[in-house]
Amino acid sequence: MGDRIHQYWMMKILVPVMLIAGICVIVSCDRGNVLEAELVDIDSLIYDDADSAAVVLAKMKPQMKDASEAVRNYYNLLMVKVDDKTKHTHSSDSLICAVAEYYEQQEDRHLLPEAYYYVGRVNSCVHNGE
Repeated sequence: MGDRIHQYWMMKILVPVMLIAGICVIVSCDRGNVLEAELVDIDSLIYDDADSAAVVLAKMKPQMKDASEAVRNYYNLLMVKVDDKTKHTHSSDSLICAVAEYYEQQEDRHLLPEAYYYVGRVNSCVHNGE
């Protein structure tokens, strides 16, 4: 009888805990996907209206603190890209070099050529004073 009571209470406690844990995992994964989707939209916007894209990226900055490494690096790539498109002077290449290094280490390297392009653009500005 005591075993049945123990099993009953374990199921009463274990099932809700497992459901809550599962929901948390799904929500956190979904949040990363939402942020990445927003960044893809901003990436497209940069070509049409870089100033507006810069404003949106600036508003997203607080969310990057808790974002995945992939999302943070994509965000940083877009920050460099929008700075380049809005003709802001780059004072350092450290951010884009870190982004390029990140993409060099990834299995999916589809953004690596773009990162290399901006390494060149930023280095050109930093070393030529443009």
